[in-house]
Amino acid sequence: MANNLNTNPITLTTTQTSYKGAVSSSQGTLFTLRIKSVYWRNPITIGDVFLLIDPASGREILRGRCETANQSQLFPLNMLVSDFACDQLDSGSLEIYLA
Repeated sequence: MANNLNTNPITLTTTQTSYKGAVSSSQGTLFTLRIKSVYWRNPITIGDVFLLIDPASGREILRGRCETANQSQLFPLNMLVSDFACDQLDSGSLEIYLA
């Protein structure tokens, strides 16, 4: 399954360098995004990690760690960001909900 960046929620199954860079040709230039929440669907192994960062600054936006195998997790966020990238996704998929 591939990343789906043109829907809400955005679905990521692999790492990706920049959301804005990937959608600028189809959605135009976006100024800011409000990430309402992130749902990590089916992380496989205890200790697996995902990491969302700001690609311009490298600042960490959100990190998740699997505590129970095959148990999905919801991360409420409600954060305004200029862009985001998935720097690490060990297993499962991320659903990123924009407000």
